[in-house]
Amino acid sequence: MSEGRRNYSDDEVEEIFRRALERQAAAGDGFAHDELIAAAHEVGLDDDAIERAVRELERDRTEESIRAAVTRKKRERWLRHLVTYLVIAGGFLGMHALGYVGVWAIWMAFGWGMGVALQTFGALRGATEEEVDKERKKLNRKARRAAQAKARAEAKRRKAEEKARRAKRSHHRSQIEDDLERVIEDGVSLLLSAAAKKLREATERAEPAPPRTDFERYVRAKREGRAADVHAKERPRVRVEAAAEEDARAPEGEPEETEARSRRRRRRR
Repeated sequence: MSEGRRNYSDDEVEEIFRRALERQAAAGDGFAHDELIAAAHEVGLDDDAIERAVRELERDRTEESIRAAVTRKKRERWLRHLVTYLVIAGGFLGMHALGYVGVWAIWMAFGWGMGVALQTFGALRGATEEEVDKERKKLNRKARRAAQAKARAEAKRRKAEEKARRAKRSHHRSQIEDDLERVIEDGVSLLLSAAAKKLREATERAEPAPPRTDFERYVRAKREGRAADVHAKERPRVRVEAAAEEDARAPEGEPEETEARSRRRRRRR
């Protein structure tokens, strides 16, 4: 069997990939996600299997990071506790050796030392599953609070933007209404002015102004085809004729009444 057509077992494939990855890591280069998918296609793996493996790897990485964080916190607390114990217990034991305190200092240092020893055992053992689960829940709560705070901030930002847009639209609409109202008022004023002007011109043409002087009356009378003093001459003659007719109709036996009529006629003249 030629080397190009040689078959490899699963263990051999895993070992080959492990060594290739170690050399790649030593060279300082990594694999991108697309390169990982292409390599999986070369060995006959589908995309779903690769995606599930990637999610499991990320979950394991998260689990390991949480475990490492819990272990680091435990050891930091243990180290601070150990330093505090050594300082305080050493001080009391020194004072007991000098005779300043009683034997109770020894019992205090012994009891406290037992607690420090138990804490040392837990710190060296690492994080337990219960502690990892507790830390995971804590991180999840923190992530949810951060997501909620981000969502609230985003909603507040959108609300502020919407309020600003509504205020801008309202201002623009109010400005348009004011401009339209001003244009309508100007148009109505112009229409009324034009109508008043037309009405005044029509009135002046239909009803000419009455004459104000004797000359104007004379000219107007000439235009109408009669003399200016026709009526002035006719009125006294009409009055005299009317008075004569009245005297003729009056009875002769009433001279006083006739004389009164004559005086009235003279006054009217």
